[in-house]
Amino acid sequence: MTLLTTTHIGRDSDGDSPASVEEDDKRIAGLYYLNEVSKFLRATDLSTRGNELPLSVQQIVAWCQRGFFNLEKNEFERNKRFVQFPHLITSRMIAILLSYGISIKRIQDAHHYLQKETRAIYPFATKVIWTEDVEESSHIYTEIDRMLVTADEFGQMPFGELLNKKIVKVANMQYDHRERAVKWQPARGVLIDPQIYSGVPCIEGTRIPTETIYEMHISGDSIDDLTKWYPLDVDQIDSAIEWEKRLAGGDSSIAT
Repeated sequence: MTLLTTTHIGRDSDGDSPASVEEDDKRIAGLYYLNEVSKFLRATDLSTRGNELPLSVQQIVAWCQRGFFNLEKNEFERNKRFVQFPHLITSRMIAILLSYGISIKRIQDAHHYLQKETRAIYPFATKVIWTEDVEESSHIYTEIDRMLVTADEFGQMPFGELLNKKIVKVANMQYDHRERAVKWQPARGVLIDPQIYSGVPCIEGTRIPTETIYEMHISGDSIDDLTKWYPLDVDQIDSAIEWEKRLAGGDSSIAT
């Protein structure tokens, strides 16, 4: 996926929306078309709970319009709109919170608060929002708890309580020295690294896209054949196939 020229669809950093990249990081950090974002989210956290969120392209565009991130488009494929890796992780957090009945307005308020408090352009894609350390009263979640509270049939459910219950997974994210999310393991043996193949899911520890293995397999190549042609073992190939089946809407077990 090569992009020669891009333009922003979202509001610029002088308005309510953050900039598209960190000021000290001008590299394109992963490229994900909106239908890919939707498939990634459905194949991981959300589908484990039978989530009914539409997670359509239009919904992701709406998150952009609310100022969570900028949406970009390829000047040479004007109907192709995409986001980058921090936006993908931000979308994951938004979708998780929405799936628990937290209103988009409260999520938006918390996002703006975190931008000011942490000075991170994409706070939902930083380590602080994915950690489960909520014991200290001075912790950032003290304020978030007051913002992300929604009434359900059992009463009030604060955001911190969700984290304490370990609903949000943190072990499958990797961070850089500034505590920004830089890699995501959406499934066993699968890694999304924006610095490898523009961020397409690859078999962990390799530069081999899971899609490549899956397409060869459904075209008739056996798993034994694939182990002969690639430096992969059976478990690695099985993981790649299971992940791609989830993306395609198959019945494989859901990732954690």
